[in-house]
Amino acid sequence: MASHIEMKRLAEDATSVRTTAAFLLTADDCEWTDWELDFLEHMARWEGPEALSMRQREVLSDLRERSELLRDWRGIAVARLVTLCWQARLDLDEPDEDFVVALNDRRPTSLRRGQLHRLVAIAARLGLIERHLQPMPRAAA
Repeated sequence: MASHIEMKRLAEDATSVRTTAAFLLTADDCEWTDWELDFLEHMARWEGPEALSMRQREVLSDLRERSELLRDWRGIAVARLVTLCWQARLDLDEPDEDFVVALNDRRPTSLRRGQLHRLVAIAARLGLIERHLQPMPRAAA
């Protein structure tokens, strides 16, 4: 999560707010909800001069963090995690199976943080990783 200093700096700079929101709107595979899309579209038009509210700062920072590309989950490469989940896909409910199959078809080497969190949760439900050992992800280089 972004520090309060970083969020304050972002919130007081309308150009940074617009640039960040515009970037997030064009980021592939983020799977934003309708509400998040509306929020980002509003932020992409932000003029100021008042700073964003604390809640707006938190939401924008959270969306930016969720869009970050990650290449592994504590030493387990994204590609390996996708393969392991794909091999056990028949034990999943339909939405998660579809998600894993689509990932396997793409053969990604990195995923957005939100997608990786979903994949890790699936792997934990499948018993491929233990829930209490779920480590922090590292950013893609």
